[in-house]
Amino acid sequence: MAIKNRLKNDNILKILETLWRNPHSSRADLARMLRLDRSTVGSLADWMIARRMITESSTTHSTPKGGRPPIQLSIKGGYAYAIGVELTIPFIRLYAGDLNGDLLGQKEIPVSNYGTQAIDSLAVELARFRKEIDQDYPMTVGLAAVGLGVSGAVDNDKKEIILSNALKINQALSVAEPLETVLNVPIILFNDAQAYALSEADALGKKNLILALIEKRSQTTIGNTGVGIGMVNNDMVINGRAITHLLQPSYDQELEKMEQFIQNLGRSLALIANVTSTNDIVLGGDVEKYRTDLEREILVHLNKEGDPLKTGLRIHRASPSHWAVAASSRHAALRHILHNRSFPLNKH
Repeated sequence: MAIKNRLKNDNILKILETLWRNPHSSRADLARMLRLDRSTVGSLADWMIARRMITESSTTHSTPKGGRPPIQLSIKGGYAYAIGVELTIPFIRLYAGDLNGDLLGQKEIPVSNYGTQAIDSLAVELARFRKEIDQDYPMTVGLAAVGLGVSGAVDNDKKEIILSNALKINQALSVAEPLETVLNVPIILFNDAQAYALSEADALGKKNLILALIEKRSQTTIGNTGVGIGMVNNDMVINGRAITHLLQPSYDQELEKMEQFIQNLGRSLALIANVTSTNDIVLGGDVEKYRTDLEREILVHLNKEGDPLKTGLRIHRASPSHWAVAASSRHAALRHILHNRSFPLNKH
């Protein structure tokens, strides 16, 4: 019985994840994508509909052969939600979104504490924000996870911030224990560019993607410009190390420094794309002022001829919102708990 229940739960979560990635899919679509028997998908879909996890609707278009329009399934609002956090300066941003993608609330909090105090303050603010969302949007399960996107280097497995110049953290700092103790839900830690890359990859329908996130924390000094690289390979995020220090030039002229910085970044992105055979690069953050120059540097270094047509490379604009990292962190957290089957199910 235990094995049977585990198999049922696993298939339910497979259906939920597939609908999250592919809304408006029919039972036949799900059976094909998941390689499950149609009767199995049908009975599980009925179980999920009865528990208000998913909903069904008829399309207005008939099939190519003129048959009855298929019944489409989608995730139903009001079952569960996640919170995404952008932890940087000068603000911490909180973004709550329903499992079906609906925005539930946003909050921007000025950063007044750094290091350990920043995490303690975040725990308090998250608990307060969660209470507001729960009061405004009563749900079956409620908060399922929190995704934390940090400006800096992180250890995803240990859930530690390794280094963050923005937050003045220069030694490993655990974020899981203080936040999970207060919230009692999984805390999924990402570098901000990792979370952003996962969200953009899903939006573009790509399993391989490189994202460069430029953060200009000061309008005057190159030393306060940070770059995060997020990379998705075979539909999985790659865990890397800090690279900003590798891009910094050594001489003193500020304008020349920025030009050299962009040249180094463009060359580095071209190198990563060539080594990994990745055909999609996304540029985001404070990049607009430098976009033309950066794109040129990438294309120049792609191959000997500087011809992007020979590589098939495409350069994309990232979602243009200062809430993008927080929203992406929410998306990445849901992606994580759906994929590893730790999403909470209401059995009743």
